[in-house]
Amino acid sequence: MLSARALLLGLFLSTASLLFPSSAFPESGLSLDPAAYTDFQLQTLSTLKTSELQNSRSFVAHQIVLLPPDQQLAVTSNLLSKLNSPDAGAKFNVAAILALYPTPWATANTNADAQALYSRMHSENDSTLKSILDSALANAKGLYRDGIRDYVLPKMDTQKSAEAKLRTMSVTYPDSQFAENASFYLALDIANQYILSDPHDSQLLINSNKAFEDYINRVQAGTLKKRDFLAAGFFFRGVNGWIQGRNDDAISWMSNGAKKFSDENTIYIYQIFLAPGDKTAVIDRNLPARSSFNAAIKVLSLNPSPQFPDFKALTKALQSL
Repeated sequence: MLSARALLLGLFLSTASLLFPSSAFPESGLSLDPAAYTDFQLQTLSTLKTSELQNSRSFVAHQIVLLPPDQQLAVTSNLLSKLNSPDAGAKFNVAAILALYPTPWATANTNADAQALYSRMHSENDSTLKSILDSALANAKGLYRDGIRDYVLPKMDTQKSAEAKLRTMSVTYPDSQFAENASFYLALDIANQYILSDPHDSQLLINSNKAFEDYINRVQAGTLKKRDFLAAGFFFRGVNGWIQGRNDDAISWMSNGAKKFSDENTIYIYQIFLAPGDKTAVIDRNLPARSSFNAAIKVLSLNPSPQFPDFKALTKALQSL
């Protein structure tokens, strides 16, 4: 039996003459009717079994991002317009395709379309569709996933770009499930900028502290939809105090974290602070929260205590958990 991907590709090629007449293959690339292309893809998806949809939606998403930029923008706009369809299946397929774009989706007016998508997410009653719409929103150009793509690159320009995108996601779309992620990583991103600055810009750590504290306050006030990174927020706010040479501040945050969280809570730590290329700095584990706080307190209470950038003792203490 043909796979869903093979079926989708076969149907695409068999109807290409309807969508792409022989005059529509200029040297610059494939020319198409965006509305017809969108209708064809959604019609094809509507014929598939539920078990085939995920791979097929992903295939469509990858097809779209291979189109020339102007055609990609037009097709994406047409996809977004289909969210007004009375056909629930079409709306699910559109939202899933947008969420699965391997690069951020964009239109001629991305900001307005993202706002409209956010409003639609608010008004949606189906919890599953609401979640998929939220994932599609996070995949828009200039928002969460775009910011994370920049965040993982240890360069000053990409960290600054990530800051703007994560801040927009956190502030403009507070009811998104990705607003919490964005708020937490925003604070880490600014701390990364401090590490990368030469000479170190102390204002960046002040700004990072504020971002962590804003994140923690928003979670504790219930204004963010999740609290997945709350223990990590306390931990890395403490790390900032250590980087600043303020062990009393660092221990205070770690102690508060140890009181608030148990080992049933976890903290994911890749590195204690950004150390590109240094394999000895890598932890890359979900660690038991209270044990992590207590391990940090023990190391920071040594006399003399290690000072930034000497992370070895703290890293080893966490690696042993």
